[in-house]
Amino acid sequence: MLCLLLLLQGMAQQNTIMKKEFKKTGPLYFVTISDKQKLLSVGVVREDEKYICSIQLHDLQNGSLLKQKEIASINNITAEQVIGRMENTLWIYIDSLVGYDVQTLEPIATEMAISAKNPFMLNNFSHYPNNYLLDEAAQVMYISALDGGRYKLYPQDFLMKPDDTASDPPLEQDFSYEYAAEYKVNNRYELKNALINIDTLHQQLYILGSEQETNQVLSYFGVSIYPPREEMRKLTIIAYKSNGEKIDYSDQKPVTLHREYFKAGFLQKKFFPSAWHGAGGEKIILFEKNKKLSVAMVDGKGEEKWMADTKQFANNFTDYLIDEKYLVIWFEGKGGDSFISINIPSGTTTQQ
Repeated sequence: MLCLLLLLQGMAQQNTIMKKEFKKTGPLYFVTISDKQKLLSVGVVREDEKYICSIQLHDLQNGSLLKQKEIASINNITAEQVIGRMENTLWIYIDSLVGYDVQTLEPIATEMAISAKNPFMLNNFSHYPNNYLLDEAAQVMYISALDGGRYKLYPQDFLMKPDDTASDPPLEQDFSYEYAAEYKVNNRYELKNALINIDTLHQQLYILGSEQETNQVLSYFGVSIYPPREEMRKLTIIAYKSNGEKIDYSDQKPVTLHREYFKAGFLQKKFFPSAWHGAGGEKIILFEKNKKLSVAMVDGKGEEKWMADTKQFANNFTDYLIDEKYLVIWFEGKGGDSFISINIPSGTTTQQ
């Protein structure tokens, strides 16, 4: 009888313990530590009625939380307060502008430290986070000071210079500032904006569409495919010459693969209006299966190398990050946010 009472008490205590819920705000970042990829995120942790804003570093191989830095006791942080990352520093504005090391998560830059190198900024920092705009493509932060002055902060030694309004050149010319701005304002990446259905690579045209969609693309120059349409799509590959010369299709016949994908599209390189490619010309296809999001990788010939189910509803998709090693897909949910990481070469998945 005593054992049964203790068991019931233990079960009651477990039921009163509320699981920690994490709600991400702002971008995701890959961080390389000892040649291994980690995932950096910022958000609010809720446990019972306690809220803590924190920076988190996760292991992408097993989804475990490696480090967590509590930076404020607040129940919400807006996307504009997560200024962004410049090289090894993550900039956040809560009560003041602070830069955190992306590996140790410790503060390495403060307003006082920046003022010591830039005396004109002493007691001159704005109290509004929207006065700090980071151009992550060009790796420069634009700052509107308290006295109305406009400056640029650079990652090397945190030195500043007056903003001459001349744009710093982006690292890659096809970076889409429109996508980046929409992502910043809405604090999420819409799935429809993450997908594209037409791709060109190595003088091959790749069309991921239904028979009708594919015919329209081939019949009318400039026609696109709207990914969210409820269509079963196949991949068609057609050779072409970039200089406009005619090609003998009797010798290089168009190929349509048999595999079908529902509401599918190629995953874009983030903030770029083009499909992501692996080193061998591989592409990632996102599609729906029973309203849940699935992922497939195809090689340069369109053959499927692997397929993975995220086991998450497609409507809960809010963000992603991709490089040669990992694809990370972030989802929102009633019990807090979660992510799945997919090993690009093997297709093996890890759920947080």
